[in-house]
Parts: sequence; C-alpha cells; structure tokens
Amino acid sequence: MSPLRSGDGEIYCVAFSPDGENIASGTQAGAVCIWNLGAGLMSPRKLIGHSGKIKSVAYSSDGLRLASASTDRTVRLWDTATWQQINVVDGRDVTYVAVAFSPDGQYLVCNSDAHVIESYDGTSGEAVDKPHLSHLSYYTSFSFSPDSKILASSSLDGDIRVWDPQTGACSSILQGHSIHAGSIRFAPNGRRLVSASYDNTVRLWTLQDGVAEAASIVLGRHADWAHSATFSPDGLYVASAGKDCTICVWNAGSGQLVSQPLPGHDDAVRSVALSSDGSLLISASNDTSIRVWSAQSGQPSLAPLVGHGGTVSSAVMSSDQRLIASSSWDCTVRLWNG
Repeated sequence: MSPLRSGDGEIYCVAFSPDGENIASGTQAGAVCIWNLGAGLMSPRKLIGHSGKIKSVAYSSDGLRLASASTDRTVRLWDTATWQQINVVDGRDVTYVAVAFSPDGQYLVCNSDAHVIESYDGTSGEAVDKPHLSHLSYYTSFSFSPDSKILASSSLDGDIRVWDPQTGACSSILQGHSIHAGSIRFAPNGRRLVSASYDNTVRLWTLQDGVAEAASIVLGRHADWAHSATFSPDGLYVASAGKDCTICVWNAGSGQLVSQPLPGHDDAVRSVALSSDGSLLISASNDTSIRVWSAQSGQPSLAPLVGHGGTVSSAVMSSDQRLIASSSWDCTVRLWNG
C-alpha cells in the first residue's frame, strides 16, 4: 500500500481503534491524524489543538474516546463519534510523554517528566481525588492489569512500583533491575508481570493482590539492551526484543527459550507485538523494516516488509489480523497486509 503522509513531519506513535476501522497517529507538528480505512485513506482528519509533538495516542477499550499526549504540556481527550475535544489536561510545568486508559475505561493515566503519574476520569477527563503516583526518578513505562485493579510503573532508578489505582497506595516496590525497564506488561491473568530492561535482562514477577510473592525470575538476557517484552494472549509465552537485533520467545513457566533467538534484523529491534490470537510476532526495527514471524515455529511468516526510509518506531496489527500499521521517522504511516 502507498505510505500515508499527512505533511506534519515525523510520526512518533500509531494506534488502531478497537474495531479496526481507524488509525490514529501522532505527528511532529502537533496534529493527531485519523485515517479511516473505509474512506480509502486519501487524507486524514486532523485533530487540531496541540502545539507540540504528539508523543502518545491511546483509544479507550470501547473506542469511544481517544487521548493524546504532547510536548506542549497538555493531554487532550477526544470524542471519537464527533472528533470534538472533550477536555484538556494542562500540565503547566510538566511535559506529558505517555497516556493510557485503564481496561475498564474508568481512568485515564498520564505519565510526565516530573516523576509522577496523574489519574483523570476516563470519560470526562476531569481530575479525580487521588494522589499522584510518585517515583524517585523519571518514569519509563506503565501497565494496567487486565481487571484494572493494579497499575505497575517503572522508572530510571530501576524500580518497578505497583499501585492500587483506586487509592493511590503503593503495594510493592519490585527491585532487581540495575537500570530502568523500558517495557513492562501484565499477563492476561493479572498475576504476573514481565519487564525488559537496559541491563539486558528480561524478568518475570509474580504478584498476589498487587504484592510480590517472591523475587523475580530472570527469563534470560539479550546481548545488549532489552527494549520490549510482552506476553502471549494465553500467558504461556513471553516475547522480547533487543538492541542486539534479535527477538526471543521464552516459556513463561519454565523460563526456557522456545527456539533460538530469531535473527534477521540488521539493527536494534525497537518493539515486538503479538497478534490477537498469539500466532504471529510483529517486530519493528531501526533497520527500517518490519518482520512477521510464526510464534510457534520461529520461522518468517512473510517476507520482510520494506518501504520506510527511516527507523520504524512502532508496528501494530489490527484485531482481525488483516492489517499491520507502522510508523516511522521518515514522516509516514504505512499499512501492510497481515
């Protein structure tokens, strides 16, 4: 397919709507671009309001709201039926770098450069009477448990903190990484957490009601920074990606590699994702390519997806597995047949 160009500079983030009908992308010029798959993708609808780079976009699980975080120190909440702005979160002295909805849609959480995560009402965007969640250092990642009862966050000091989003209380501080974990994800059962760190390790943590049951298990090590890690939809496997150009698939129960590290990329692998049924792995790399692998055999499922002229910052697959959307520093979004 032809690249999707909005004319707004580099694209930093991309997200499919839950129904797979729209793609949202965040641009260097501050526009949130909405590409409608049914309208032929000729030109995007541009949501105007931000005045700085869009660092993160996220849909609520019901698809009714879209949130965008910008270096202009605001988070904006949009109604996806009318594409009108619902509310603006003004950070004043802080810059927001990431935004996410809790799976139940109750909370909208915003990660800032002030070492705190702020919580807002997921429907209205209004402030909620909860304390801000504070680390001693800059936040690097956060993740909700599937039931929305636990929020985990990581920071540059290497700690992972586990929070009750209802009360703002910290139930555990998970220590083991020597430097920050840039990626943390919950298992589908909400009782395990995987973290990928710049100390090259991928660690597995077991929680009971938000409290760590034991020390972490080191699933394995990359030869260089571990950039990304995620669970399979059934929770039985963990896939990780690293600066060492490889993707690894681990058995989450035994900690053993399912196969040898998957080679093929010629530069750092920035992200890895799994299809909705867990059968496919999708990787995005600094080498400008996207690769699709069989999660079971470790063999390529498609020829390398090549066409971007710069680092591929992210790649995601639609829930029906028909399409892959990728964003790149070459100022384009591309769609590929899955």
